[in-house]
Amino acid sequence: MIEGREFQAYQAFLGTSREVWGRSLFRALRMRADRTGASTPEDIEAALTGDAIYGAFDWFERNLQDWKLNGPHGIFPAIAADTARWCEWLDRPLPDGLLSLSSDLALPDYFTRHDIHHMPGGLWESPLAGLVYRQSAGQAGGVVSKPGLHERFAALALRGGDERMVDLGCGFGKSTIPFARANDKLSIIGVDLSAPCLRVAAQDAADRGLSNVRYVQADAAKPLPALTGADISTSTMLLHELPPYAVHGLLRTAFDVLKPGGLTIHLDFLPPDDAFVRFIHFGHGRRNNEPFMEPLANLDLRRICAEIGFVDVRIDDFDETDPPAADRSAAWRLPWAVLRARKPD
Repeated sequence: MIEGREFQAYQAFLGTSREVWGRSLFRALRMRADRTGASTPEDIEAALTGDAIYGAFDWFERNLQDWKLNGPHGIFPAIAADTARWCEWLDRPLPDGLLSLSSDLALPDYFTRHDIHHMPGGLWESPLAGLVYRQSAGQAGGVVSKPGLHERFAALALRGGDERMVDLGCGFGKSTIPFARANDKLSIIGVDLSAPCLRVAAQDAADRGLSNVRYVQADAAKPLPALTGADISTSTMLLHELPPYAVHGLLRTAFDVLKPGGLTIHLDFLPPDDAFVRFIHFGHGRRNNEPFMEPLANLDLRRICAEIGFVDVRIDDFDETDPPAADRSAAWRLPWAVLRARKPD
């Protein structure tokens, strides 16, 4: 999407640097943590405070992400330098009904308070935010750039006979499109707070000629009575971006939009009961401006789903690579997991 030798070389250098951070520095940090004998994330944090390896690990993670987006050849300045062209692309006429934006939607405070992922102005302030987010997600070393990740999740979720689906927190459409391509008879509504992301999603759907998708700007953590009757409700990497009260609201919406017997399924990050993994994961949330990762990990999602009315609630690990890594502990990774449940018949 962004051309230019300097941009590509700069981003490739950052991607390679992230590989070193995620392997060599990660392994060294794990050895340091093991030597402390600490048994909780908090005790590991306390024991490693002032440690040079931990300091380097922390510094590189935060700054590599910031440089990717905001550095001299970062994604945001590269897109902003061509604002007129990108605004022209975003403003192209769309098929009727493909995109519905709400100019009077009140964005929640948690959404506007943080520059999530080091995005300048978060995902709401700049009209270019959706484009920046899309480029960042596909850049080398990006969390969601694993080949086939979203397609495997769609294959896991889809059932024979599904006719309607609601994709909660669809962002710029990366989670929606694999479902639409896997089943062209499936009618999909993507919902998100971010108008800049939804504008990218709609233009991308139009470019792909997808006729079974439409996008709506709304707060998925609040009731969506116009979207009921779905066979599937889903979210992808959304729960960890929400404070606990909004997680409750989102799962309630996921229940309410389903028809009886419908499936809800959510791909997200849920660390196991491993002190080092949780220490790394909670630190990642702080360094990446994602403050709700730790609160999500401490929620009893099975209980919350049961209280809402779901049955057959389960949480399973999810392999983000194919084939799965032989040793998950050999390099930094996010603790991918799938939460799924069913609305009673």
